[in-house]
Amino acid sequence: MTRLALVDLDPVLPNLTSQLLLPRHDILAVGTAAFAAGKHVDVFVEAWNGVPFNDLANYNVVGASVTGSSMSRVIKMFADIRRKSPKTVLIAGGPHATLIPSDVSAFADIVIRDEGEDTLVEVLNAIEKGTDPLAIPGVSIRKEGRTYHAPRRPFRKGNAPSNLSLLRGFRRKSLLGQLRQGGVYTGYATASRGCPFPCTFCYENMIGGTGFRKQGIDAFIEDVRNKRDLLGTKSFWLADSNFTTHPEHCRQVLQAIIDAKLGVSFSALCRTDMGDRPELLDLMRRAGFESAILGIEAVDDDTLVRIKKKQTVLDSSRAVRAIQNAGIGVYGLFMLGFDHDTRHSPRAVTAFAEEHNLKGVSIYLLCEYESLPGRTLPRYRICERNLDYYNGHFVTTFPMRVRPSQLERASFEALLAYHPKKVLASLKDRDAEMAVFHAAHYVQLLRMWRVSLEHQKTLQQIEAPFYSRDHVLNVEALRKAPVVPLQLSPDITSDWEDPDELVAPAKLVQLSKKPQPSVAA
Repeated sequence: MTRLALVDLDPVLPNLTSQLLLPRHDILAVGTAAFAAGKHVDVFVEAWNGVPFNDLANYNVVGASVTGSSMSRVIKMFADIRRKSPKTVLIAGGPHATLIPSDVSAFADIVIRDEGEDTLVEVLNAIEKGTDPLAIPGVSIRKEGRTYHAPRRPFRKGNAPSNLSLLRGFRRKSLLGQLRQGGVYTGYATASRGCPFPCTFCYENMIGGTGFRKQGIDAFIEDVRNKRDLLGTKSFWLADSNFTTHPEHCRQVLQAIIDAKLGVSFSALCRTDMGDRPELLDLMRRAGFESAILGIEAVDDDTLVRIKKKQTVLDSSRAVRAIQNAGIGVYGLFMLGFDHDTRHSPRAVTAFAEEHNLKGVSIYLLCEYESLPGRTLPRYRICERNLDYYNGHFVTTFPMRVRPSQLERASFEALLAYHPKKVLASLKDRDAEMAVFHAAHYVQLLRMWRVSLEHQKTLQQIEAPFYSRDHVLNVEALRKAPVVPLQLSPDITSDWEDPDELVAPAKLVQLSKKPQPSVAA
């Protein structure tokens, strides 16, 4: 029988969620599907039960989830397994495998795009039978230096509770043990998949699809209960792309949480339109939601129009007040690096957060992938090719009105000034929990700041030829000498079709002129 190990590695560099000990991707869901199909499966989540790197070569098949910020670690792990056990089949899935399978096929035998539950089971069957995995929808494989892609698999509906017994060797750590590891256990669950909003800066709809899919409510409740008991945590993060997208389904989920009396608190990603649904807000409060994590993104309307956010600054302000009046905290997510942004933009973000008394704030920095056509910015505006820095907290593109190094420095300085103020304000209000919350964010930012100081030196060297004395980007100079090669590889296109042209844009498909073999070749 095939012995399968599934591995979830932490990113190379620290980020704001590093202090939350939770899986970075839901390999437990994939492992649960494989186990239900009769496969021998062990799941290793680095943040929970660690990874036995020396033992992985003993498995017939090893799978890993890949993002840009963790890819170099997966490459190293796979190379080590290959050296020890050339016959072990190496499979990679996850966000980067879905976005750019040609990148991942360079070091993995088989790439699984999109949702992996059904595809992995069929791939394992093909391995056992000796048939060609490229005949399976959702698979990409490199042959003779070129990546070939089977058609896209339809998105699945429904889910099952994670089989937590697959976490081989898990032993719950004490709170002190968790803190020594660098964080605290955080549960996670999913009540839905998919996001219908095509914001230009966000890759979520390219990864998870634009079609909203409900997940089974009974399975969701059981999943939360099981993870609560395993981890001993009362804090849960809902991994839905947009928890309140489908109001009726959301109501049903919230009522089920209330009825189940789970005794845990939740945080979830939401859009500002939830502020227009007072009955939903009341249910969220009763269900134990402590935070609504709002994608506010920008504090000027011109930028919001350009990135197709379909909301205004006034919408955000109204939503924040409505959510807070319902007794739920608001954590704001913001994005910088757009053409209107300057070195003063990070301070404008934290000023908005202070004015609106947000529970917390994260500033993310725009990125584009050099193996894809630009979405918000053209590819030649990429300044950083090292994917380790693609965790959202480091500048990887050339802003128009501020140097990359300046924007990164200003973003960290704004946040490092913001959180001590919140600590002091929380202590003044005798709110010890919020004081600890902001102190933890501050400590994590200091870790990231140390990395950023070195990165800023690199950025200063890269940006030097391309900016005027007043820090405006010389676009023509950059066009003539871009940091990234201008030619896209012809094998990055996949053979699937997407009605919204979010996954395989027409201009990308046109790049591939060479006839491809049939999927059974």
